[in-house]
Amino acid sequence: MRKFVAMLLACVMVLGTVSALAAEPVVVNATVITEGEDQLLFRHGKVGDTMYTKITPPDGYIAITQDASVSTLHVSFVPEDENNCTEYDLLIAYSELVDNATLGDMTDDEYKLMVEVLTADYNDPSVETITTEKGTKLIVVNENGGESDYAEIMTIYHGYFINVIVYDEDHQLDEAKIKTGMDILASLTFTTEE
Repeated sequence: MRKFVAMLLACVMVLGTVSALAAEPVVVNATVITEGEDQLLFRHGKVGDTMYTKITPPDGYIAITQDASVSTLHVSFVPEDENNCTEYDLLIAYSELVDNATLGDMTDDEYKLMVEVLTADYNDPSVETITTEKGTKLIVVNENGGESDYAEIMTIYHGYFINVIVYDEDHQLDEAKIKTGMDILASLTFTTEE
């Protein structure tokens, strides 16, 4: 899983570098404003725009901020129950390449490329596109048949790549665990006001 996270972040940084060469530089920063048991609030600042992200951890989980750097926000959700072997990682990274766009705005070729990157570490990937009740388009990637230790849920929102990685050290991923990952993504609130 760590290999994939590194690969995803590398792709985002490469995409950001390519776009930075083609346009004026954009400063992005993530700052932790509040961190509590039931909600995290981050401020993302890019030139001419400030966005706040509210994150609600799933029941029975504790949120730990791993990275709130210039271009990336990484929050891990670890279980309070030591018998629970499922963890979730939320990664949010800005890229000018998708500024003000959503996953639904991508062309077929862009979508295929995104799926290629997301499925690179899978032997026999299963890819599903889901539209939430709020109309958000998600890509869900999992291993076909057999045991798997991780799955991913990804979307794009106004220039931010948003990825939830579901990891189960016992290789016991099921629909309920993947649904919790989708709920983490769905619980995100983006606003321009604190």
